Amino acid sequence: MAKQERAAQRVMLMRLAQPALQPSPRCLDSPPVGMMQLCHRESVIQFISEVCEDFGLQTQTAGLAVSYFDRYLTKTEQKGLDKHRVQLLAITCTLIAAKFSEIKMPGLDDLCEVAHNKYTKMQLKEMELEALRVLQWELHAITPHAALEQLAIIMNHTEEACKPYLEHAEFFIDMSYYEYKTLNFPPLVVASSALLCAWAHLGNAKAAELHLPQLCALSGVREADLVRCKNILQDYFNTTFPKAAEAAEMHRAAALAAGRESPDSVMTQNHDHAASELSKKLMPVDDAPEFCFSPVR
Repeated sequence: MAKQERAAQRVMLMRLAQPALQPSPRCLDSPPVGMMQLCHRESVIQFISEVCEDFGLQTQTAGLAVSYFDRYLTKTEQKGLDKHRVQLLAITCTLIAAKFSEIKMPGLDDLCEVAHNKYTKMQLKEMELEALRVLQWELHAITPHAALEQLAIIMNHTEEACKPYLEHAEFFIDMSYYEYKTLNFPPLVVASSALLCAWAHLGNAKAAELHLPQLCALSGVREADLVRCKNILQDYFNTTFPKAAEAAEMHRAAALAAGRESPDSVMTQNHDHAASELSKKLMPVDDAPEFCFSPVR
């Protein structure tokens, strides 16, 4: 019980801290001509994810880097971000996130190589100082992954039997970074919505019904807002992974018809397939925008 109470206290602190560090949900609605556009954002998120994966950084580090990137865009919304500096900022945000949350981090030489030496180490250093100034050195941002960890403690989802639910929720959080619409919601709401999606995908309607009021209270939002975020995640999943979504729906219907409320290997395989597809879905193509960066390999 004491562990749950401490987790609840952390969630309350997150609720208080997250508004000041939340990116604007309109930071790319109408950027100036020649600057980064909304259609380029997914490529940036993919690039950050690939850099983190190739250097063995945590998924949470990628999420933190994305948060820094979006907050930088928010702070410079009026003048926009020059398209020739987009990759430089993406690399810099990844470096800052790694310094903040990792024991080991990529070297400047390695990061220059990632960008095919388009930038020098001095340019990286200068961009780092600029980014820190724009972010006002406020680096301890709340992320949905950190929120999910505390929510899992509060709801007794730390046992081995609950692992599939948390893995699915983590997948939906990873996916949420690609969806611009999720910037409308603070990290606690995204994490709560990811849990709702996980329960729905694994056929556990009782858990969603039982915990929805609690998640609303913890997140400080109305039920309609939480459901709206959940629907955005679900719609993005259905659009991005139609085959996995169809298989998940068929399995969920079969599980409910049989009276089962726990996941099995079929849904785990669907999750693994969708996770694999998420890592590949935004690989650059020949006709991609000019700063859809080359894969990091």
